[in-house]
Amino acid sequence: IFLFDGVQIVDYTGPYETFGHAWDNGPMFNIYTVAEKPGPITTAMGMVVTPTYTFANCPKTSVLVLPGGGVNPHISRPEVARWVQATARDAEVVMSVCNGAFFLAEAGLLDGQTATTYHSMIDDLQKAVPSCRVVYDERFVDNGKIITTAGISSGIDGSLHLIERLAGRGVAQRAARGME
Repeated sequence: IFLFDGVQIVDYTGPYETFGHAWDNGPMFNIYTVAEKPGPITTAMGMVVTPTYTFANCPKTSVLVLPGGGVNPHISRPEVARWVQATARDAEVVMSVCNGAFFLAEAGLLDGQTATTYHSMIDDLQKAVPSCRVVYDERFVDNGKIITTAGISSGIDGSLHLIERLAGRGVAQRAARGME
């Protein structure tokens, strides 16, 4: 899960918690956080968090989560776009939460896709990626490798969907019940 100064707390902790509840004869996911550089980051609500890895030492990942929040200072950084592109290339699935979809847009990963984002940013995403079909009426959109989710709580929906896709409905239902 990518973290950056200004990240929205539930955008990253919702998927973190959801994946953490996915068990099938043991935990299904080795969940960790990644930031561009070492040291603590400050979330949109002032929580201070120290990511586990940096771009330089991040292990290969099968699922990349790109949360939203204060993305604007970060989406135009070439280092971030290159890392998203490289990590996405090797990942099985890439999921954005809320306006984390703009990381995908900047990395060129939404071209020709269907996507969603936070309701007040749908028009902005459409302008950013004219070849993308941006939808208003879905909590998440699954394009296969790329999953986009709408606002904060839809990141949990997208995570449960991904668990179901990877491990079956029963595991996803147990994760949902465990969180409840």
